[in-house]
Amino acid sequence: MADYDGDYDYTTAARKKKERLGDFVLKVDDRSKYYKLNRMKKPSGTALLTDTAFGNAAADERNIGLGCWKFTAFDVNSDYAGVAPRHGDRANLAFADGHGQSLGIHQMHETPSRIRGFIIAGERYQIPYLDF
Repeated sequence: MADYDGDYDYTTAARKKKERLGDFVLKVDDRSKYYKLNRMKKPSGTALLTDTAFGNAAADERNIGLGCWKFTAFDVNSDYAGVAPRHGDRANLAFADGHGQSLGIHQMHETPSRIRGFIIAGERYQIPYLDF
């Protein structure tokens, strides 16, 4: 899902995210990933589900802006899909501890998940790199 952004170091970002949130992703094969809740450091700040939408790189342009199921907090730098703040500039999030919350884009970036990739009106919007 990710595209490459020249000044972004994915290895460093992944390491820092693991340090912040925990090493909880268990990858069984290329298609199967599981989350081990007992390995999460901050389940109340780890977003697992959000409102998402197809971006301008969708395979079928008729889908641009429509809701989709693609989301991973570890990979949010994409033109294909991203978090969609479609409720008065806010998106609904479900966190690993079971609570839900409606947050604006800057609030989402301030969570431990550090969400920074969004689809707004079919186009990708990205919060600048404040940190990893």
